[in-house]
Amino acid sequence: EDQHAAVEGGAFGLSAELKSMPSDACPEQCVYVLFDCCGMTDLSSGCDFCGVKLCFDSRELRVESHRRNATVQTLYAQPGCALLRPQAYVTLAVSVSEETFSVTLSGVPIVSGLAAGRARDAG
Repeated sequence: EDQHAAVEGGAFGLSAELKSMPSDACPEQCVYVLFDCCGMTDLSSGCDFCGVKLCFDSRELRVESHRRNATVQTLYAQPGCALLRPQAYVTLAVSVSEETFSVTLSGVPIVSGLAAGRARDAG
């Protein structure tokens, strides 16, 4: 209940320790972390969320916005991220404040003050 109130208030943080292992089920070794989910459905066209996509194999970090009935919008991309290596742990931290957010990877600031382009409903 406290977590829901923090998210609804528009200021919250999310941290996760992640690791990707090469496998046939996930050859691209990508991990997707959602941090601003406004709606989910069975069909991807009905989903509405922002998230961080970490591709360990290609060493790319992307912040993406998925809106209802719209194409995926890349808000930020960091190719060649040396911190992303297969079979190595990373710590992802996302800080959200109203309509902007910051991303830190293993203590290294990646981007700050990034506008999500999505207004939160009051109440």
